[in-house]
Amino acid sequence: TNLYARALRGEQVVVERTYYPLEKHQIHMEISLNPIHTDDGNITGVVIFSRDITSSKRAEEDLQNLNIRLARRARELLTLNEIGTTLGSALDTQRIYEVLSQETSMRLLKTPHFTITRYDDNDRTLRCVYAIIDDELADTDEFPVVPLGDGPVSTAIKTRDPQVIDLIEMRREKEKSGKPFALIGEVDKMPKSGMYIPMISSDTVLGVITVQDYEANAFDETDVVVMSVLASQAASAIRNAELFAAEHEQRTLSEAMADNAQAINSSLDPMV
Repeated sequence: TNLYARALRGEQVVVERTYYPLEKHQIHMEISLNPIHTDDGNITGVVIFSRDITSSKRAEEDLQNLNIRLARRARELLTLNEIGTTLGSALDTQRIYEVLSQETSMRLLKTPHFTITRYDDNDRTLRCVYAIIDDELADTDEFPVVPLGDGPVSTAIKTRDPQVIDLIEMRREKEKSGKPFALIGEVDKMPKSGMYIPMISSDTVLGVITVQDYEANAFDETDVVVMSVLASQAASAIRNAELFAAEHEQRTLSEAMADNAQAINSSLDPMV
């Protein structure tokens, strides 16, 4: 009524309205109200036109979503570059785990659960070496060493591919088959989504980065790509740190042996 009154006062009124027909998608309409003028300037009525602008509105929304995704991707690429620089300078595996957790939870995914599991290919076992549970650092000594099995961590290692899992559905399937189900976090708070990314260096699987969330369908293809890049950076940093530690240990051992040899030679020298 107000729109009609405005048009009767001589204003050309254009508005957009959204309708929700039963069993149909929403429809966007553009409605225009145009005053009818006589030759002497009087307004005798209003002509109303409407047109369906649903397609153009959807195209506009798609463009906005694309811009949002592009902006997100740009931020993620910048973050990954910064993380890579930080990891490249870290020569301690514990420090690497901390950087991975902090950057993932604070800048990339903001998930409450983050774990790093290392894989020993010699005895085919899995060992949790770092864990954040409900945003709190957990004692990994409470996590038992387990053999490689058929869970999502093991699957990521065997296939060398990321795994995105509906944890609720997986739990149902496990319970139906009578198989045990490992739960991270509080018993009454079941994570609904899980992503498992293998860390691979020089064709060797070093372990798996796991992130879990209480929201269903929390992870998409972009998250998989980002975390895969992060896992690759992590694997290189871990391998470098372990090589550095081994070299340092070997150098320390060599220096100790040299000192012992010198001490023995000195004790045998009659001039000393």
